[in-house]
Amino acid sequence: MSEDTPRPVIIDGANAARMYLDHRRGDAYGPIGAYKFCKMNGHEYVKIYIKSYRVKGDQEGVMFNVEEFIEEIPESDIVLIPVDLDDDSFFIRDAIEKNAILITNDLLRDHQRSLSGRELSRFDKWIQGSRCGFTFVDGDFSPDPKFADFQYQPPAVDDEGEETRDEKKMTNFKALRLELRNSIMEELAPVSMDDLQSRLTDEEHQESRHREDRDEMNLAVREALDLRNELNAEVKKKIADVSAFKRMRDKHNSIVKEEKQNRIGLDRRLKDARNQTKPDKSKVRELEKSQAKAHARVEKEATKAQAAQESMEEESLVVDDLRAKANDAHQDLTSNKRAADDFHQSHTHSMTVIYAINGIIKNRKREEKRLASRVHIDAAMAKISRHSTADLRRMLIDTITSQEEWKILLHSETLTKDIERILIKLQDSSAWTSSPAVQIQLITAHNTARYIIGRRGANIKRTRERMAAELDVDLNYFQISVLTPKKSKHGLRYEELFNDFTVEELKGFATQLGLKKGGNKGVLIERLIRGAFLQSVD
Repeated sequence: MSEDTPRPVIIDGANAARMYLDHRRGDAYGPIGAYKFCKMNGHEYVKIYIKSYRVKGDQEGVMFNVEEFIEEIPESDIVLIPVDLDDDSFFIRDAIEKNAILITNDLLRDHQRSLSGRELSRFDKWIQGSRCGFTFVDGDFSPDPKFADFQYQPPAVDDEGEETRDEKKMTNFKALRLELRNSIMEELAPVSMDDLQSRLTDEEHQESRHREDRDEMNLAVREALDLRNELNAEVKKKIADVSAFKRMRDKHNSIVKEEKQNRIGLDRRLKDARNQTKPDKSKVRELEKSQAKAHARVEKEATKAQAAQESMEEESLVVDDLRAKANDAHQDLTSNKRAADDFHQSHTHSMTVIYAINGIIKNRKREEKRLASRVHIDAAMAKISRHSTADLRRMLIDTITSQEEWKILLHSETLTKDIERILIKLQDSSAWTSSPAVQIQLITAHNTARYIIGRRGANIKRTRERMAAELDVDLNYFQISVLTPKKSKHGLRYEELFNDFTVEELKGFATQLGLKKGGNKGVLIERLIRGAFLQSVD
């Protein structure tokens, strides 16, 4: 993967869904938001790993708004993991192999503890700069601010200290993009569906062209950067050669200087020997030979010094030429970066327009679906509301315990007694899901909930089907959900479970268990905890 290409991204789909909505099923808008954020920030490879039952399973197991998930996310970017396999192992393995960013709030300690030796070292090295935690702010995906790979950067190659964008634009990018998207949605609000579809097709062609142009310029940036770095490396090498020739020249010049001094001494001695009254001919001949040798050494070293000087000058000319070429490559790099950034801005604008149009289309379809389903929901609510809460609760308990699968359970008698302590609330789920229905919310303990739901949701599915038939309501607009206390290191958080309900709702729960309805909210909650979970009444 080249430096200019954003890293691949793998999303822990179940983790993102449950972070968006604190419910065992989670909400599909979680992984959808994470996926769109990555795509908008230039990540081409984005995959969502998720267990198959959360997408294609029973109503009790799939994510809320799963229809939006199937509509918004390309099938090629959804990796479905079979129910009986560990999804963590799949996305951790693939993330490490691809050096991908893994979006999850799971610290992956269980997986870490299962490793040793080289595998553990490889995992530890990868996770330090690859696991990105996140949250949702006003429904928008928000990655860990300390995770550098999601600080917005244009895909053009950056290089030692070279700025590729105005810092202020980087800081305000998300706000500007949101402002642009809202402006586009407002502008296109009155446009017909046919015109929107036509505009969407045109914009998708524009987005594809801008992306191709951007990638082409990024390739040119890489080539210019490689050429410049190659030339600079050659310059560095040639400068070292120049320095070597300079040292060689200085060495030979130093020898020339020494030999000249030696020759001057020999010249004096030869002159003195010749000026004697009776010159010693053998001594004169010996000095003449020494003088000739000294002169020859001076000439030899001077020749070497001159050769080193000429080589140094030649290499200096080569350095100047290479520097000029490196400067040209740097100018090409800067120019190509600017062009790549411009194409990326155009690509981002097109993506914003596409998301805005898709948002309008999705909102219109959702509204159409809501209006169409409202008739069915109102009809179902009218039929169910004919029954008192006590009758509905009794009907639900009897439907659960009358199943053959329930009767063959170990300790079924004890479980049946536990079932008698359930609480129910009838509600319309239109406010928090795009698949609205009349919902009976069932409140019980964790152990009881396991048996009510059954393996892969089989028990609660049968209960829902039989209740819908008995109440004569459309199964598509009738749901049963199970609510249990959250767990913490200090135990079960019963108070937190009941705090979300009004005093009137708490009084209604007390009536279901035959408890007193008097007292403030705190007293009611205490009484319900004892009656529904701690098997004690006052």
